[in-house]
Amino acid sequence: TDRGDIQHVVIDGSLTFATVPKLTRELSRLQPGSVVRLEMHSDFMDHAAYEALHSWESNHLRTGGEVIIDELHQDWYQSAT
Repeated sequence: TDRGDIQHVVIDGSLTFATVPKLTRELSRLQPGSVVRLEMHSDFMDHAAYEALHSWESNHLRTGGEVIIDELHQDWYQSAT
């Protein structure tokens, strides 16, 4: 959802290779160069999901965008970077 100048995305549940297609499809809909806040309620993230999320984040930053990641359960993503 759009909240002012920030695009807000909620990711809920486990992130695995099976969810990568939906994850990448939804993230590709975000405006390039925008500020994106990812609110993660994840209890598990496998390597495939991490790679997909990291690749999207890297590409989004290259477009001049900003990514803010809020992990509300475990720090799966931040501890992997």
